[in-house]
Amino acid sequence: MVADAHAEFEKQVLRIMAALYKTHPRTINLGWDTTLAPCPDKNGPDFEERVTSSDGTILWLYRSGLVMGNLAEGTHHAILNAQLSQHAYSILRKPDTAIPDPTLGHAAVRAAAEPGSREESVVAELVVLRLA
Repeated sequence: MVADAHAEFEKQVLRIMAALYKTHPRTINLGWDTTLAPCPDKNGPDFEERVTSSDGTILWLYRSGLVMGNLAEGTHHAILNAQLSQHAYSILRKPDTAIPDPTLGHAAVRAAAEPGSREESVVAELVVLRLA
């Protein structure tokens, strides 16, 4: 269960980094609809658990200074007008010998487009390692 939670955290970080990298320097609003794939059914039995997991990821990215914006703490966390921090952007812009893509950010965008794939898992782990 812990390994599954850690892998899900990595995938959520990947999805956020990919969304922000793809739109940089424009801002976007981040919430559970960005972090969770597939988006959970609001009436589903695991909705609250999955959204709570997303809230933790969003809060971690904000408090770590990797994502800038306005933290909205209501029923669920969101970052309004979110943008990559300069530090996170510089990491994602670097070439990485572990991937065939020109940059880690390009790899993140490509991998995030394939939820559930092995590529998503591998690149998600690499993104979290580089950001940590």
